Amino acid sequence: MMNQAKAYEMSLKQAIEQRDSRILSLEHNIHSLKEHLNEQMRKNKCLENYMKEKGYYVVKYDQDSEKLKRILENKKIRDHMRAQNEKTPIKRRMSDEHDIETPTKIKK
Repeated sequence: MMNQAKAYEMSLKQAIEQRDSRILSLEHNIHSLKEHLNEQMRKNKCLENYMKEKGYYVVKYDQDSEKLKRILENKKIRDHMRAQNEKTPIKRRMSDEHDIETPTKIKK
């Protein structure tokens, strides 16, 4: 009984350690992704400043509004497709017709 309890305790400790290492790994990934994003934003800002110096007009891109527009367009398309599917009946398969009486098949 004690051996089973100790074995269970050890398995729980091992599971906790695995989860802790997984959490640390994910935190490391988040940190590296944040660093990468910051680096990309810095490069983007440098490029934007360079383009302004050369006399080009730099358009501000609002990512959130563009994303929202795409989401709404996709939703409209899905709703339209769903409405079309409801209007047209689904074709019946031959396996669905086994209850229909035919001269060769007599319903019991």
